Amino acid sequence: MPALRSLGLRDYSQLVPASPDVSGHLDRNYAALRSTFIEWARLERGADRTGVVEQYFEQLNIGESQRVGTSSMATQRRRAGADAPTVLVVANHDVTDLSPSNSPLTAQGPDEIRGPGTGRLLGATMAFLEGFKATVMTSGTEPINLHALSIGPGDTAASLVEQSIDQPIDVVVVTDAVSWEPQLPTITVGARGRLEATITLTANRAIHDAAYAGASLNPLNRLVELVASLRDAKGRIVLDEFYTRAHRPQRDALTSLAGNQWVEAIGGSLPAGSLAPIDRATQWPVLSLLDITSDGQPGSTPVTATARVALYLVPDQRPVDVERSLRAWLQANTPDTLTPALRITSSGRPYRIEPDSAALAAQTRALKKVHGRQPIAVPAGGAIGAGDIHYATAAPVLFAGITGPHQRWGSDNENPTLELLERGVAVAAELCMQLPRRSSLRSA
Repeated sequence: MPALRSLGLRDYSQLVPASPDVSGHLDRNYAALRSTFIEWARLERGADRTGVVEQYFEQLNIGESQRVGTSSMATQRRRAGADAPTVLVVANHDVTDLSPSNSPLTAQGPDEIRGPGTGRLLGATMAFLEGFKATVMTSGTEPINLHALSIGPGDTAASLVEQSIDQPIDVVVVTDAVSWEPQLPTITVGARGRLEATITLTANRAIHDAAYAGASLNPLNRLVELVASLRDAKGRIVLDEFYTRAHRPQRDALTSLAGNQWVEAIGGSLPAGSLAPIDRATQWPVLSLLDITSDGQPGSTPVTATARVALYLVPDQRPVDVERSLRAWLQANTPDTLTPALRITSSGRPYRIEPDSAALAAQTRALKKVHGRQPIAVPAGGAIGAGDIHYATAAPVLFAGITGPHQRWGSDNENPTLELLERGVAVAAELCMQLPRRSSLRSA
């Protein structure tokens, strides 16, 4: 497919025989899986779901499970032998960053289970682990050794990987990822980086606004002007050397995904300009203003004003370089009568898997075998922090999301279908079976 080759991916068409009994496995476990979904969905929107994941890991019964970190879960199974690849699955059950919805959260229809992160978080986790278990239940040698982490509130994936994994990892699978068009299918091959910062301007004191407006700098006025000036008239971010290391976007690579229907499905408003939303969301650096506040009282100007901004990065941009440029820009553009302050609240490196990766070849074959067609490669859509997991493990990172915008991915009222879950299980089982020997992965 032209879109796949334009991103530098080989046409992986060779199929490796695999025969895990996915249908039989799901038939035997359907009732228990549905009960887990219902238990997850009946909790309050922002409630900690570690207990549900703990019960699910125990129900999965592939190995001993335990709590790690503040509120995360871990399990492992190492019965495939030293020559088999070791796969680290990084899942997520933290619902605190889901976007709000006013729609009802109860299950609706026999083929749909609604709730906070039921597709992005729980569904994708189940899909891969049930796919792995289907291979375990298939007669013959187990194909991979598995470590699984589900990250809860208060923990970060990179820190838990460093604390909990003491053996070399050959492949990482991140289940927290967008499947842009699950039916096509698509294959997410990267994740944008992210730098979140708060910018604060402080004046000497508050003054009476009605009497003295315009005679003294209002820090809130100046902050709004500053944030707006971070982009020029063409929409480019003005920080020095911001684009020096950035990968150039691949023109026309995502033509078949360039429609706007998915933006409407998530309730978004289309931006101006000719650039397709899918390109904006996956190939271009972006500046996003998240919040702006002040301590202003009625009748007076504020003493302080604070903006929260996020910069989304592409390979090979480095958060530390962007932070340095942002600090220099703030100092250069703040008037002497105001005091600036910049605080970085979080950062994550961008990531994109190498196109000749043997792990990517195996995932591409698995998708083609289940769907009957070559997947379209999308440059980003994986969880923020995938780049840090890659650097912590030195292993290629695959993304195994099962739902996308049309299933309200990332909201507290997602609506995955059982069909998407079943396909996700099938793809995961095929991936486990088709991953090559450890030596082949490492030589690649």
